[in-house]
Amino acid sequence: MNHHSGRTEQGSSLLAVIGVMAVFAIISITIVASTMTTLGATTSTRASVQAQAAAEAGIDATVARFATTSCPELTSASPDVTFTVALAFQVAGEEDWHEGCPSSAAIAVRITSTGNAVNDGVLGNTGGDARTVQAIYSAEATTAEISPDVAVHAESTIGFGDSSQVFYATGASRPSLYVKDGDVKCTGSSIMRMDLVIPHGSFSMGGSCQFFGDVWSAGDAKLAGSAILTGSLIAPSIDTVGSSIITGDAWALNEITMKGSSQIKGNVVAASVDHKETSQIGGTKTLSPASSRIFPVFPDAPLWQDFSYEKYDWSDYVQKTASGTCTFAELQPIVDSLQASRGLIDARACTNGITSIGDEILTLKNDLVIITNNVDLQGSAQFQAVSSGAKLWLIMPDEVADGAPTCPVNARANIQNSFIAGTHVQALLYSPCDITFTYSAIWYGQMYGATVTFGGSAILNHVGMTFPTVTAVTGPGSASPGTFTLGIRDSIRDLD
Repeated sequence: MNHHSGRTEQGSSLLAVIGVMAVFAIISITIVASTMTTLGATTSTRASVQAQAAAEAGIDATVARFATTSCPELTSASPDVTFTVALAFQVAGEEDWHEGCPSSAAIAVRITSTGNAVNDGVLGNTGGDARTVQAIYSAEATTAEISPDVAVHAESTIGFGDSSQVFYATGASRPSLYVKDGDVKCTGSSIMRMDLVIPHGSFSMGGSCQFFGDVWSAGDAKLAGSAILTGSLIAPSIDTVGSSIITGDAWALNEITMKGSSQIKGNVVAASVDHKETSQIGGTKTLSPASSRIFPVFPDAPLWQDFSYEKYDWSDYVQKTASGTCTFAELQPIVDSLQASRGLIDARACTNGITSIGDEILTLKNDLVIITNNVDLQGSAQFQAVSSGAKLWLIMPDEVADGAPTCPVNARANIQNSFIAGTHVQALLYSPCDITFTYSAIWYGQMYGATVTFGGSAILNHVGMTFPTVTAVTGPGSASPGTFTLGIRDSIRDLD
């Protein structure tokens, strides 16, 4: 009897122990589960904070980038803060948003930034790994400008050869020629009536070339042959040989070397003058070390304007399209359909761009803009207008807003043979590609290109113009007129 009772008590004790162990197991499981849940929630919260901060950083970074470009980078540059940005814009009179970088006609810009956490949530807690913030800003853009005083703007090299010429109207202000990053060479019997600004290149004249104007050259300058500079010359060093002549003053940071029968008829300022043979100085000679003098300040000159084409920009123009071979004969009916309205022809679908053959004449009735991928004007064709003062803009768009010319592959701008622009027409050619102006072509207006080459007996008669009256976006380093800026922030919200 007592023996049986002992076994019962042992069984009861075992059950009690098992029960206690089960309770502890349940408690342990509960604690682990609670801990894991807390860990997941904590990492999710951390990820959410990181993602939110990255998304807001994307808004701030994009706004800052808009200060220097109209089409900013849309991803983060740092691995520690990762975001992607989507842009959209509205134009006047429309409620829809257009995806992509804003047109210069934009009245509002929407920035949608998605930020990503550096440390994602764990255990399936991924809800905070990404956050999206959206902000809307008003948009402001001013008109991009080409100075009407610049007869020729080239981003790199300008060359004058043969008997090419640049003139300007009697009584008008003397225009200037500006080349940003290259050299200027004049050979043959070219005649150039303008000031010349070369902020990063050198200057040379040879043959019987003549310049009527002042020259500022950041690189060394040389006159040879029977070249004549009717004006003053500023350069780091100046070398005159042959029977070349400078009628004005010569200012050199370093030395001036004179040989042959060359002449400087004005005053000379330099660190040293090497005066040889029968060369002559007509004015006073002032010698002083370069360290005691400051290089003269260059005249202000416009930087490259990136001029893209957006249909939204041209609401004041009657817009047409052209395709096919796009000779003058094919373009004339389109021009006629504009009647007396200011017009724009989008000719980017033309097989070879705008071309002229034979003795075709394209007659304008009012101001006209032609957007084209190529310009090939030759033969004895002409632009003309029914009345004086009509303006023509031939624009080869620069679609990359980086403050420098970006020429599409195989694009070109050629004006040659006996082409004339033209009777009653003032024309501006804009091209991010090389411009070749040669043979006996004649142009009234201005040229603005990556490089510009004059040859033959081509003649440019300067007539001051600007871009058409539309807002145009410029890239970093572009001149102040035409910059694109965001206005005030109208709203900001979290999308998730």
